[in-house]
Amino acid sequence: MPALAGVLQRASAVVGNDSGPTHLAASLNVPGVALFGTHAQQAERTCMRRNRMRILVAPGFTGLDAQTVESVVLERLSR
Repeated sequence: MPALAGVLQRASAVVGNDSGPTHLAASLNVPGVALFGTHAQQAERTCMRRNRMRILVAPGFTGLDAQTVESVVLERLSR
């Protein structure tokens, strides 16, 4: 895990699902997007909503296109 933390600290942005690495990135204040699917209620309770991490909820990930994710990442980077 220390190696992953080192990599994440040098990342410009992170895009990931509700997983350990994405939670770690949020804790390290790395800008990015956390993707939540059918378990949207968990998104409301997560600690990922802090700092520079944004949560996108797309049940089944249908209707979530790359342009949407890209625009959110770019917005996070501008902060």
